[in-house]
Amino acid sequence: MTRLPTPRRTRWQPLRIGLVDLFHYDVEEFRFRDGRLLLRGNNGTGKSKVLALTLPFLLDGDLSPRRVEPDGDPGKRMEWNLLLGGDHPHSERLGYTWIEFGRLDDTTGEHHFLTLLCGLKAVSGRGIARHWYAVTPQRVDHGSTERTDGTFRLLDATGTALSRDRLAEAVAGQGMVYDQARSYRRAVDEVLFGLGEQRYAALVDLLIQLRQPQLSKRPNEAALSRALTEALPPMDQAVIADVAEAFRSLDEEKDELVAASAAERAASAFLEHYRRYARIATRRRARLPRAEHSRYERVQRDLADAQERRRSAEEKRATAEEEISSLAESAERLRAQEKALREAPEMRDARELEHAARAVTRTAQAAARAREDREQAAALRTKALGRLGAAENRLHAARLRAQDAFAQAREHATAAHVTLPTDDQLPEPGLRRVAEDAARRAERSLVHVEGLLETAARAAAAHRRASGRLDEAETDLALAAESHGEAEEGAARAGQALLDDVRERAGTWTELVLSDETGLLDELQEWTRHLDGPYPARVHAARAHAARSADLADQAAEAARRASELAQRTDEARRELAALEAGTGHEPQPPATRTAGLREQLPGAPLWRLVDFRDHLPEPERAGLEAALEASGLLDAWVLPDGSALAVNGHDVLLSPSNGPVSGPSLADVLRPAVDHADARAATLGEAAVHGLLATVGLDGGGAAGTWVAVDGRFRVGALTGTWAKPAAAYIGEGAREAARRARVAPCSPPNSPSCGMRRSVWRPAPKGSRPGAEHSTPNSPPSPTSRRSPGRTRS
Repeated sequence: MTRLPTPRRTRWQPLRIGLVDLFHYDVEEFRFRDGRLLLRGNNGTGKSKVLALTLPFLLDGDLSPRRVEPDGDPGKRMEWNLLLGGDHPHSERLGYTWIEFGRLDDTTGEHHFLTLLCGLKAVSGRGIARHWYAVTPQRVDHGSTERTDGTFRLLDATGTALSRDRLAEAVAGQGMVYDQARSYRRAVDEVLFGLGEQRYAALVDLLIQLRQPQLSKRPNEAALSRALTEALPPMDQAVIADVAEAFRSLDEEKDELVAASAAERAASAFLEHYRRYARIATRRRARLPRAEHSRYERVQRDLADAQERRRSAEEKRATAEEEISSLAESAERLRAQEKALREAPEMRDARELEHAARAVTRTAQAAARAREDREQAAALRTKALGRLGAAENRLHAARLRAQDAFAQAREHATAAHVTLPTDDQLPEPGLRRVAEDAARRAERSLVHVEGLLETAARAAAAHRRASGRLDEAETDLALAAESHGEAEEGAARAGQALLDDVRERAGTWTELVLSDETGLLDELQEWTRHLDGPYPARVHAARAHAARSADLADQAAEAARRASELAQRTDEARRELAALEAGTGHEPQPPATRTAGLREQLPGAPLWRLVDFRDHLPEPERAGLEAALEASGLLDAWVLPDGSALAVNGHDVLLSPSNGPVSGPSLADVLRPAVDHADARAATLGEAAVHGLLATVGLDGGGAAGTWVAVDGRFRVGALTGTWAKPAAAYIGEGAREAARRARVAPCSPPNSPSCGMRRSVWRPAPKGSRPGAEHSTPNSPPSPTSRRSPGRTRS
C-alpha cells in the first residue's frame, strides 16, 4: 500500500488528481509536489487530455467542449472520452475524474482534506446519458483492498466503477452528491474560496482563458483583459467617494502645500542664522565656566586618587601589623617549644644517635672509597697484562712471518733459477747487504700482509655489523608484523565500537532523523576497512542536519508569525485595559457593516446612552431586556435628534419608525429617558423624543406591535425573531456600565495582571459547523457580534 500524501501548508493546495475508466486509463493517479504537477511525454500521449478532464473542469462542472477542451473545439465532445472509437470502441461506459485538496490547521496541526469528483456515463447513440458531482472530505484510496475511516474507493470488488447511488452510499454522512453544476459550483466555492457566485465564475473563466494552448503566440488582448478585469474584486463605494473627495480638495491642498513650503524655507533660513549666532554666543559665554569645570573635575580626580591610595596604604598597614603580631606570637611559641625539646632527656639520646649515625656514615664512605681504589688497581693490572701479552704475540707473529717470507723468497728464487747466496758463500759485507735486502723485502711483504689483514679485519667487522643489523632488522620486522597484527585487530575493534556507537547514538537522536540508517552503517563498515573518502556518519548527519534546519526554519517562521499575532492582540488588550482604567466604559462591539468614523460626524447618541432602567425592574429582567435589545440591534442603534434610529451601515439606509405608540405595554414602561447633558451631541436630544421612541417598541409581544422585546431575552423586528441571554446588564444605565467596567478591570488588577493580557488575547477557532469568520471570545471578554448570535439565539 502506497502512503497517501499529506499537506504541508495552511492553505488549500492540490495533492492528487485521478481518472477511473476515462479516456485510455483504467485507474490512474497523478500526485502533486508542493502544489505543482509536471507531466512529460511525447506528443499524443495524453498530457493535455489529463488536464482537460481535471482542471479547471472539476472547478467549473460544465461539460460543453468550449469549456473542457483547451482549444475549444466543438467537435471534441465529452462522450468520446468514454466511448472512444477506432481500435477501442465502447457501447456503454461509466467513469470518474477526481481531484484531492489538502491543508494543515495552523492551530491544532490537524490535516484537512477535500475531494471533488465528477461521474460520467455515456451510451452509444445517446451521448452523455447522465452525470453527477460530489464534494466530500474523504480520500480516494485504490491502493488498499479494505475501506478505512476517511477513505473510499470508486471501484467495487469486481473492478467496476460505482454508480451514482452507490457513490451516494459511499459518501453518506461525510459529503454530498449533486446533479446540477450550479449547486456543485456553489458548494466548491463555499468550501475552498468563499468568493461568491459572481467572483467565482470570473475566476473559473480566467483559468479557462489562461490555459488556452499557444496563448503567447495568438493572444486575444480584449478577451484576456476582460477576464482579468472580471476576476478583480469590486471596488468599495466608500473608497471611490474618498478618492473623489481627495481630487476635489487637491488644488486647495496644493496651494496650502506651496504656502507651507515657503514658510518652512523662510523659517529654516532664519533658524540657520540664529543657530550660528547662538552657537558663537554660547561658546563665548561658556568658555570660563568650561575651564573652571575642567579644573574642578581634574582636582576631583586627583583627590579621589589620593584618597584611594591613602585607603589602600592604610589597609596594607593594618594587614602588615596583623601579620607582624601573628608572626611574633608564632616565634615566641616556637622558641618555647624548642627550649622544651632541648631540655628533654629524649633530646640527649637523639644527639648521641645522631653522632653515631654520622660515624657510621663516615666509615661507610671510607669503605666505599677503599673498594673503588681496589677495583681501579685491579683494572689497571688487568689492562697492563693484556698489553704485555699482545706485544709478545705480535713479536712472535713477526718472527714467524719473517721466517715464512724468507722461505718463500728462497722458493721463488729457486723457481726463478736465481741462486741466493748463503751465509757461507758471501763475505760479511755482502751477506749483510743480502740480509738487509731480504729484511727490506720481508718488511715490505709484512706491510702488505698487514694491509691485507687489516682489510680482512674491516671486512669481517663490516660483515659482523651487517649481520647484527640484519638480525635487528629481522627482529624489528617481527615486532612490526606483530604490531601490525595488533593494530589491525585494534582497528577492527575500534571500527566495531564505532559502528555500535553510531548505531546507539542514531537510535537516541530526537531532532536529527537519518533517512537511511542501514545504508549509513554499511558505508561506515566499509569505510573503517580502508579509511578512504569522507566520514560517512558526518555526511549523513550533515544531510539530516540540513533537512532538520529547513524544518526548524519553517517552524521558526511560523512561531514568529504567531508571536506577531499574539503581540498585536496583547497590545489591543492593553489599550482596552488603559481605556477601562481611565474610566471609559466598554461599548458594544460595532458590526462590520457600519461605516467607520460615521458616528463622530452625526448628532445624537446610541440608544443605550439615552435610557436607564425603571427602579422597579429586577436584575434578571434587566439582563434579559438588554440581551433582547442587543441581539435585535436596537441597543446600539443611533438616535438622531428627530427621534429616528440609524441602522445597518448608516450612510445609505435610515430606519425610522413610521407607526405611533403601540397599544399595550411598551419599552417606556421599563425604560426611562436618561440623556447625558454633559455630552454635546447627546444633549441635542430631548427626553420627550427619547420617550416617544421607546413608546413605539412593544414589550413582551403584547398588542399588535411588529417590533417588540421581552424581559426574558426574546425579541421580534418585523419578520425577524430570536432570543438571547446574558448574565447581567452592562450598557443600559450609568450604574450598570460602571459595574461592568469594574468587573472587566478587576481580573486585570494586581496580582492577576500578568495573566490578564494573555487571557483576553487568546483566540479560539469556531467549532465545527459554525459559519466561516466566527470567533469565540474568552469568558472575560465581551461577546462579539458573531458570538452574540450563537449559541442561544434562534431565528425564524
